[in-house]
Amino acid sequence: MTPADIVQNGPARIVSFSRDSLARNFTLGQDGADIDFRLRTPISGPNGTAVNLRTRTSSLAPRKTHVVVTYEQGVESLYIDRHRYPANVDLRKADILISFGTPKHTLSKFAYAFCYFFPVSFFLSLFLSQRLKNSMAALLIPGAVAIGLLTFAELHQAYSFGRSLDWALLTYGSVVAVIGVLSGARVAVVNPRVSPSSGGAERPILNSR
Repeated sequence: MTPADIVQNGPARIVSFSRDSLARNFTLGQDGADIDFRLRTPISGPNGTAVNLRTRTSSLAPRKTHVVVTYEQGVESLYIDRHRYPANVDLRKADILISFGTPKHTLSKFAYAFCYFFPVSFFLSLFLSQRLKNSMAALLIPGAVAIGLLTFAELHQAYSFGRSLDWALLTYGSVVAVIGVLSGARVAVVNPRVSPSSGGAERPILNSR
């Protein structure tokens, strides 16, 4: 390829296979005098932006340039004029929340847990609290289900990408699951569901004059 100039940004697309600006399979683009490569994976997200391969050395000039990008076993590599760019992207070691598309830090871990596991514990606790006489079971079952799903998801991701378990994520997720259980039980107490065995809906109290 021969860049028309080295001031384009966006990145400006050199070659791309994308549905739109928010969902891509891959994009090889130009951002100023640098190359930006984005690839859709479970780690980098549906838009390939959570982790991307980008040069930082003003590698482009308005002359013919031979660019090769490879992706093999989770590793993205870049070659410019037959020389391998020193940095690569190893998605197996990327500290990213899979399917969430954000780097791992305390806030994003809580957000991940609230998005996926809070609804499970909350609605299951609400449902069981309205239908079970055993209040302890109504608390323990939703908590066990949510924490079990969280643990299974983390084990699967750790095994799939060859990394160790994120114990902080498991801790944050368990706390969020407990919050969901208690919140669901609280809502059930405030808004109790009338059982069919009680004879239907409660009769309204008529005000007498």
